[in-house]
Amino acid sequence: MAKAQTELLPLSGGKLNVSTISELCETPVWRLLNDEGLNAREAAAEIVRSPRLRASLDQIADSVRSMAAKAGDTGVFRALQPLLIMYGRPKKADAEMATWYGLYYDALGKLPMEAITYAVSEYIRTSQIHAVPAPGPLSKLAAPVAEKIWRAAYRVKFASEMSAVRARPEPTPEEKAAVRAMVADFVNGPRPDPADARPRETPQEMAARLRGVHHGAEEMRA
Repeated sequence: MAKAQTELLPLSGGKLNVSTISELCETPVWRLLNDEGLNAREAAAEIVRSPRLRASLDQIADSVRSMAAKAGDTGVFRALQPLLIMYGRPKKADAEMATWYGLYYDALGKLPMEAITYAVSEYIRTSQIHAVPAPGPLSKLAAPVAEKIWRAAYRVKFASEMSAVRARPEPTPEEKAAVRAMVADFVNGPRPDPADARPRETPQEMAARLRGVHHGAEEMRA
């Protein structure tokens, strides 16, 4: 898609209406969100340096987080329906169907919904076996799409946090002075209590004072 077209993606409340990985690929920031030649820190740093890329990131961040969410049991159930329509319901007793679905929920439920939907569509498109596949083949087909979504979501989080750190205001001179004083107090240790500076009695002086008190008490009784 040409640059001018990319910048005209539909907006809703200042956010891009991005709901699938293919739509995300058309955003200016996509290359950095899924470039396998960069690590997450490098990609995030490049996004944060560019006002245009930061703006694009802000527009798609919520959509990417939503895309990366687990499909869960309900999502898996919904994604499997085209297979049942295409190949028919498994020939199992009603009591066995809960266990049958449970195997798919366990294998696929942690994947993003789009990845499972893609796997089902790709299986129907390419498979020479006209039967509902086991969970394993679907999980294998879903994996590349899931990895792209998870990579993008992780980098969105990384870049957003890095951008927030850079956006923090510069501390005022007063705040800097307060921090320096705090560090100095920590390094130098607690200041001595004035009471600690008072003269202390030696053991001999204390014994003499107590003897004097004792003698004084005896004289008063006499």
